[in-house]
Amino acid sequence: MAAVLRPQPARHLADVGSSPAPARAERPRLVVIEGGRSSAARARRRTFLLRRATVLAALVLGTWGVAGALTPSGPAPQLPASHLVQPGETLWGIASALPVDADVRVLVTELAEANGGAGVRAGQQLVIPASLADLGR
Repeated sequence: MAAVLRPQPARHLADVGSSPAPARAERPRLVVIEGGRSSAARARRRTFLLRRATVLAALVLGTWGVAGALTPSGPAPQLPASHLVQPGETLWGIASALPVDADVRVLVTELAEANGGAGVRAGQQLVIPASLADLGR
């Protein structure tokens, strides 16, 4: 329980005409009064501080998560310069197997433009443009 201090008024000495020293005022005395915040007030304060800390933590973690999502996760993936088409392979399957985190439709379009069309045949050497690595960033 907190103590509250209340100053007492200063008491002045009566003027004594024959006194050689001037009269000095007595210092105020502090009296301790029991009391302070009630238990309900302390509980409300504790709840307020807990909520404030929770909101602050949520803001910090949310900001940290958004900042982490916006920054690139690392260097661009290393792509092979070309790919030898095997029997049964399609442009879609080749694009899906590339280590690029991008929409497969976009990858297929880029591969088709770089190789003169969407048709592929076994034994064909497909050129994989280096610009595909930037699509996944």
